[in-house]
Amino acid sequence: MQRYLEKEALLVSINEKRQMMVEAAEVYGYTGDETIKQSQELDQLIYQYQKLSMNDHYTPDKPLHDFLDGIDCLIVEKYTA
Repeated sequence: MQRYLEKEALLVSINEKRQMMVEAAEVYGYTGDETIKQSQELDQLIYQYQKLSMNDHYTPDKPLHDFLDGIDCLIVEKYTA
């Protein structure tokens, strides 16, 4: 249950950070320092989420394809400015 709550909180943070990045891109452009900073922070949040998802499904006795089939998929929406 704790891991589930942690993943849900990360999803909220990911969506908030994504919106912050989009807003920064609208103000500073796609290569602006603030946009890049927001993008890097978003990357870290997504990495944390993926790490938690992998830990949920990993067992050393399972074949690799079974492990990969069980990983949660993080849906990333495409934003256009």
